[in-house]
Amino acid sequence: MNRVLLDTFLAVEECRSFSGAARKLYLSQSAVSGRIAQLEEELGVQLFDRDRGTRNLVVTRQGQRLISLAARYIDLDNEMSLIPAAEKVQSLTIASTDSLNNYLFKPLYEEIIKSRPKLSLTIRTNQSHENYRLLDHHEADIAFVFHQAKYSDIETTKILSEKMVVIVSPSSAINGKMVDLASLEPENEILFDWSSDITLWHDRRWPHHVIPGGRLNTSALIESFMIRPECWALCPMSVALAFEKKGSVLIKESSEKIPDRVAYLLTDRRRNDSEEVLWFKEKLIDFLHRDNVEISKIAGDA
Repeated sequence: MNRVLLDTFLAVEECRSFSGAARKLYLSQSAVSGRIAQLEEELGVQLFDRDRGTRNLVVTRQGQRLISLAARYIDLDNEMSLIPAAEKVQSLTIASTDSLNNYLFKPLYEEIIKSRPKLSLTIRTNQSHENYRLLDHHEADIAFVFHQAKYSDIETTKILSEKMVVIVSPSSAINGKMVDLASLEPENEILFDWSSDITLWHDRRWPHHVIPGGRLNTSALIESFMIRPECWALCPMSVALAFEKKGSVLIKESSEKIPDRVAYLLTDRRRNDSEEVLWFKEKLIDFLHRDNVEISKIAGDA
């Protein structure tokens, strides 16, 4: 099928006239009508009728069927033309959660950007269940989550286990490095779903009927609530240290064992051996061992 003829057909269909299509395509009217005649001859159908009493063209039933087919053909032709260029471009799409992206992986991403400036790096921030979907639908090459789910083509690898602590307002009345969880008022908690295991433990530890002081799905907003002296929150160490560095919270050890926040790396078994994925996994392992031993137990070391 001739791409030029299809482009001309769609232009005539849009303008409903040969003269309008000629202006759109910077062609003579005779050239446009000649192309339509050639296309009609190739297909063996009439594509346009003249609307009685007007100069407008009306698309025939056969022409209506061609509209969507022509658009699909042109889209495919455009995609095929990009294949040679795509081979020259290295790309990597990472889907992760906001707390990992903002408080643990920022130095890793900066290192990647510096070491491979020609790599087209895409970072997507989503909740764990959405990251599974993105990887399964080939919309991400690498993903990070805080719970395990069964997907036939997804490989799940535990990469780190991070300690949970309690953070309180700098003006809190709580003294010392340790805090007794039994002394904390659940209605003053700023609640965030760090992982399914931690949520299960939390719901057994505190009554369901109490309404917390705040319920968030973006970790960065937690410190905003800490202007209230009575507020407190459970927090992974990487996030707590970032808040503490800015002076917005105090970190307290818990009197009770809180489940660690476990992070998992997701890769697609069908694309596990791609150059970019293998390279990123090496960078990730090196980064976790080099920079984050003090806040996390790295998988394989614990």
